[in-house]
Amino acid sequence: MPEQISIGVVIPALNAEKTICTTIDSVLKFSGGFDIEILIVDGGSTDKTVCLAKTYGIKVLTSKPNRGQQLALGASVVSGNWIFFLHSDTTLLDDWNSGVNEFFDSYEAKRSAGYFLLKFDDESSRAKRLEKFVKWRSKLFGLPYGDQGLLISRSLYEKIGGFRPMLIMEDVDIIRRLTKRRTKRINAHLETSAIRFKRNGYLFRSIRNLFCLVLFYIGVPKKFIRLIYG
Repeated sequence: MPEQISIGVVIPALNAEKTICTTIDSVLKFSGGFDIEILIVDGGSTDKTVCLAKTYGIKVLTSKPNRGQQLALGASVVSGNWIFFLHSDTTLLDDWNSGVNEFFDSYEAKRSAGYFLLKFDDESSRAKRLEKFVKWRSKLFGLPYGDQGLLISRSLYEKIGGFRPMLIMEDVDIIRRLTKRRTKRINAHLETSAIRFKRNGYLFRSIRNLFCLVLFYIGVPKKFIRLIYG
């Protein structure tokens, strides 16, 4: 592993008061061995998200409620030679350090973006089936989503043009530019909230997500896709 690794953790947030502390705590807990900088890019929260984040003494920026723009802004501000994009309802689990160290030790690291295995905070059979589907989709098509995190060297991030200020599908857009050959699975898990799937139903939400993906690939305007996505 390289002698000096600094990671800028960019967390876009919007009304995330219920999850933001758990997310930050998990980064702090598993950051041992790395030079970590955490940056919250808030999209104009009206709850306590910003106040809670500031209690940690970390930098908080304000942006328009546009996750692509929030991610791009965060990447331009953090100083790490690696950038880790993490959703505000997602947490690192116990295998994070070992998985990331294994990734950094691999020859593909600087020429690839690493994504994580997805786990929901739901032990139901429906959640487990979706986790397996996500693992299959990511492996077969090289198409991880934003809730699987993205760990990428700054040089590669800048080479592909970074995140674009998109209302939706910013994660699919950057992965498409990376291509399958420049994505690599990190053998560690991120746990993300299943609240959207519980609220809408796992099957319905999965079908809607797939429909939105198809619309994006055929060039439907993103404002329209955003209305469908909800």
